[in-house]
Amino acid sequence: MQALNTTHTTYEQNNFDDFFYLDLWPPTLPQLMIVLSELAVQITQSTMTFGKGPLLREYLAPLLGEEGMVSANGHDWEISRRLFKPGMLHSNLLQHIPECVDNYLIFRQKLIDHAMKDILSSEESCARLIFNAITRITLGS
Repeated sequence: MQALNTTHTTYEQNNFDDFFYLDLWPPTLPQLMIVLSELAVQITQSTMTFGKGPLLREYLAPLLGEEGMVSANGHDWEISRRLFKPGMLHSNLLQHIPECVDNYLIFRQKLIDHAMKDILSSEESCARLIFNAITRITLGS
C-alpha cells in the first residue's frame, strides 16, 4: 500500500504525463508507472507480449513456479495463457456463479461453526477455497 501511495503522491506533485518512471532505489528496481487507462489497456491487451521484469520473477517464481503464467515469459507464458483463456471467457465465468455461491455459503457456515468454538487460522481454508474455485472454473470440473 505504501508503494501505491508513493506513486500517487509522486504523480500528483510533479504533474507527470500519462506515464513516468518511478525509481525507489535501493529497495526496488525502477518501474514504469502507467496512469492513463487507455495506455494500460493498449499494453496489457496487445498482441505483443512484454517480458516480465526480474523483480516480478524474483518474488513470484518461488510461490508460483518458474513456468507459471504469472511469472513466465515467451513460449511458456503463451502455453499457460492458451490453457487458461477458455475458462476466463465472460460467458464461461457467468455459468459458474451458482456453483461458486454454493461453495462460498458452505465455507461461510464452516467459519461460523469455528467462530463459536475456537480460534481459526483461515489462511489455509481461504487459499483452498480460492484455488478450488479457480481450478474448477478455468480447467473444468
